[in-house]
Amino acid sequence: MIDITLLFNVFSKALIILLSGFLISKIASMSLLKIFKEFNVDENINKILKLDINYSELFSKILEIIIIIIAFIYSINELNVLPIIAFIFSLGVILVFLILFTISISNYLTNFLSGIYFRKNITSNKIEINREVYNIVSKNIFDIEALDKNKIKHIIPYSYLSKHKIKLL
Repeated sequence: MIDITLLFNVFSKALIILLSGFLISKIASMSLLKIFKEFNVDENINKILKLDINYSELFSKILEIIIIIIAFIYSINELNVLPIIAFIFSLGVILVFLILFTISISNYLTNFLSGIYFRKNITSNKIEINREVYNIVSKNIFDIEALDKNKIKHIIPYSYLSKHKIKLL
């Protein structure tokens, strides 16, 4: 059976930690803001960087957010669910990296597979793409290096060639 007083004590400790974190964050933020205003940090940084940004408020808000995050983590730790939340968070991070990795691999894979076809079938040194003539300098794994009529070097991915009409000249 669950002890109600123990449960109340745990939740009250977590709530006290969270509320004290909010209070400490506000006090620290206002103190940092006063210190920055006293030493004219905004004017000094804006003279150096030539930007019109209110750095004192920016840094005080960043400090406030960091303290609130720390208080939130401590309150979750008091509830003894931090390992579960950390595990779920790490799974989310891994999932995002896997999605980004898959997207980047798909771009390289389309260029590589198109390159296998085009490297074998492009035999001349001149190619016409969308009514513009290019002189091929070299064929790489993922792209072609070519010069246009003005002798400007272009790097043309093979996947671009597969999406447009090309003529061998």
